[in-house]
Amino acid sequence: MAAEDVRFARTIERIQRIIVSELTKIAVVHLYAQGFRDQELVNFDLGLTNPSTIYEQEKVELWNNKTSLASSMLQDGLVSSEWIYKNIFNFTEEQIKENDEQIVFDYKNKFRRSQIEMEGNDPAKSGESAGTPSDMAAGRTGHELDNNGGSEEGGQPGAGRPKEANKYSKDSGARGRDPLGAHDKKKAYGGVATKHYENLFKHLGKDAKTLLSEASDLETEYKDEVSSLNTKKN
Repeated sequence: MAAEDVRFARTIERIQRIIVSELTKIAVVHLYAQGFRDQELVNFDLGLTNPSTIYEQEKVELWNNKTSLASSMLQDGLVSSEWIYKNIFNFTEEQIKENDEQIVFDYKNKFRRSQIEMEGNDPAKSGESAGTPSDMAAGRTGHELDNNGGSEEGGQPGAGRPKEANKYSKDSGARGRDPLGAHDKKKAYGGVATKHYENLFKHLGKDAKTLLSEASDLETEYKDEVSSLNTKKN
């Protein structure tokens, strides 16, 4: 009986759509005769009583299954929202665009209600938000894009490029160009080595020149040997 009731309801619904279409035409002619023009002629809606509550429950269940399927597919990342609009809900391009605009409008109303509830501020009237994390973090007032908003003339106090910090091992550093004294250390060691070398020459006397020449000759012979071995290997 329930199945037969649904089939009967669908038949009645088709007949109702035809009746509503014809009643709409009669209503337009009547309004035109009463002096209404342009958009006023079609600014109304006609509807007839639902023929079956069981049929209405079936439609609700169908929409519930569609939304569950769409939510699951979006969550798993299988398809895009546009594909779901077109293939599950059978929306046209115009319906998709209109639906997106209405969703944005709903989010705006949701934010407005939360502002009124939590902060006592109506963004639609005050033109600014209050108490949001981004406002508190950035110090925004909500008027940054208005003509009266933005920074003051000449910039905010302290604005601009920050002052460069002192650089290590430069004249601007805390301890100057040579904070570890590497230059002085090298100079000191170099002086000691030179002095030690001069004392050695005084101690050895004439034998120092002979030792230096012998060391130079040995180094030359070693280099010649290495070069000749490399030539033979090649």
